[in-house]
Amino acid sequence: MTHRITCSVVASDLKDAAAAISFALDYLQPHEPFEFLNEWREGKDLSPWIEAWEQDQEEARRMTHPEWMSS
Repeated sequence: MTHRITCSVVASDLKDAAAAISFALDYLQPHEPFEFLNEWREGKDLSPWIEAWEQDQEEARRMTHPEWMSS
């Protein structure tokens, strides 16, 4: 993952092909873009992808916080 999104993403943001492709390439794990883009092409709800990505971002923030301790 090469970038960090600083504002929230909603499924309607990904209606545009370029936006969906950018999201897939920039923010998903290497094995995920194929499935994500197939779901985008089929017109499926992309909210679960966004929610999973946001959870990953929150976990990364939590783990890099100075007070975080591994259990």
